[in-house]
Amino acid sequence: MRCNMVVWFLAAVMGQGTLSLAADKSDRIKPRWLSVLPSPGNDTYYFMKAYTDHGNDLESSRELAVHELIKTVERTELIKVRDAVNIISDEHSDGRNVHGQSRTVYSLEIVTEGEPVYINYIKVDEYWEDVYKNGRHQFRFHTLYAVAKKGRRAMFDVFGFTNKYGLRGFSRSAVLPGWGQIHKGSSAKGICLIAGEALCAGGIIVCENLRADYTAKIRQTHDIHKITDYSDYLNNFETARNVCIGAAAAIYVYNLIDAIAAPGARRIIRVKSTNYTFMPIATPDYAGLQLAIRF
Repeated sequence: MRCNMVVWFLAAVMGQGTLSLAADKSDRIKPRWLSVLPSPGNDTYYFMKAYTDHGNDLESSRELAVHELIKTVERTELIKVRDAVNIISDEHSDGRNVHGQSRTVYSLEIVTEGEPVYINYIKVDEYWEDVYKNGRHQFRFHTLYAVAKKGRRAMFDVFGFTNKYGLRGFSRSAVLPGWGQIHKGSSAKGICLIAGEALCAGGIIVCENLRADYTAKIRQTHDIHKITDYSDYLNNFETARNVCIGAAAAIYVYNLIDAIAAPGARRIIRVKSTNYTFMPIATPDYAGLQLAIRF
């Protein structure tokens, strides 16, 4: 019975991704930055999360997220913000576009007791969920910002996204089935894989112990009827043990393939940009174009 339940675990693991698609959310798996903020490429800016659940739709939630950003900047930079706060958007753009992101730099003009404070920021990513709770829809909206440090001219990196983890997930799943899936953000799938392997391991141990027990009983009796019964039990537990071994191997192989092939939670990557220009050049010996590359 214990071994036969392995099929249920495999079905649950493979169906986990399909079931999660039924939820009304912006992405199947929550982005990695919700739990672990990415590291900035330099010390002129830092990452910051904003959360609101008071909006009724995307547009209102985005506006509320900016106000949450202002409150967080106030606490982080120790700025006393008065009631009057001006938000200047689309101040300028550096023209770069990576993975569909506009790279528009926004500026907050924060009116304090003294001179206005200007802090630039970039909206890096967003994630939302439409949750039905207490008889009404609740729109949960998360935003990731890159914010310039006060008094610094921020050198924002170019940000891209990927849901691939390569050997990061594969190496973990090779050590412990399901660990790579949990690392990639598919916690339910990872837990099912761990439970499936544990169930198989338990089945192997129980079936092998019972098989050995009936082998010993056969050696201790000369009753032909008991020997026949014990032999049937022995064969059944031997078959069950082999089924559990096969199931454990199947789960392990599936776990490795899934760890390296299946997409995981969206994570932020810094894209190294290269600027290059061609300039005409002429010397007494030759003439042509000079390629200048700035890394």
